[in-house]
Amino acid sequence: FNCGGGGGGNDLLAAVAATQRVTCPQGCGPGTTIEIQAPAANPGAGAPPPAPPPSASNTAPKAPATALGHQCAASAAAEQQLRTIQGAPPADLIFTAMDRDGNGNVTVEELQFGLSQGGNLQFAKRTCQMLVNMYDRDRDGNINRSEFASLWTYLSDWRTCFESHDRDRSGHISRAELKDAIEQIGYKFSGPFYERLFKIYDKENSNQLGFDSFIQLFCELHNLTEAFKRKDTSRTGQATFQYEDFLNAAYTIHE
Repeated sequence: FNCGGGGGGNDLLAAVAATQRVTCPQGCGPGTTIEIQAPAANPGAGAPPPAPPPSASNTAPKAPATALGHQCAASAAAEQQLRTIQGAPPADLIFTAMDRDGNGNVTVEELQFGLSQGGNLQFAKRTCQMLVNMYDRDRDGNINRSEFASLWTYLSDWRTCFESHDRDRSGHISRAELKDAIEQIGYKFSGPFYERLFKIYDKENSNQLGFDSFIQLFCELHNLTEAFKRKDTSRTGQATFQYEDFLNAAYTIHE
C-alpha cells in the first residue's frame, strides 16, 4: 500500500464523507504483517498550518443536541453586531452569536449553522463533527468558549492557506491548485494519486473543492500520516504493520 509521508470573519467558507477502500490478499487476517512504503516528503516545502491537537481522551464524546433551539437575546444581539463590523471580528463575539441557546456551549448543529451563514456556502455536518471532535477537550460533545478560541484560530489559518492557493478567487480549489497546496505543506505524491485524492473529496463531481472539503482533506491526511509515522520510527518512509494495526491507522480518518 502507498502512503504519503511528510513532515475571518463570520464568512468562513461542504465536505462529504471520504471513503477509503483497502483490498487485502486472500486469507489476510489478524496477525498478518503488511509492509507499507511512503514517498519522501518534499524537502523544500513551506511551513504548514498548525496540526490538529492530540485527542484529549479515548472516551467517546457524548452526543450533542440534534436541533437548533430558540435563539436567546445575547446570541441575536451578537449576530446583529457581527453584521456591522468591518474586518475580522473577535472569536468571542462569534462564539456568542453561535451559542444560540446561551448555555455556554456550541453544538455541532450550532457550529454548522454559524459557519454556513456567510459566503453562500454550506458546511457539511461531517466536517463540523470532525472539528468538534478535534477541539472538544473535555469530551462533552460540544465546544465551550475556550475551546472555540482554538478552533477559530485553526480555521482562520486554514482559510489563509486556502485563499493563497485560490488564485482565481473563485472560492474553490482546482486540481492544480490543490496539488500546489499539498506540495507546499510537505507531501509529494504521484500524479494518479493526486487525481484519486481529488475525486474522493469532490463528491459532487464539480471539478472543484470548497473550503470545508479542503479542511477535511488535510485533517484526514494529517491523521493518516501521523498514524504511519508512529510505526515509521526510523523515519525511512517505510513501516511494518500488523493487520489490525493497519486497520486502526486507516480508521483514524473518522476520529
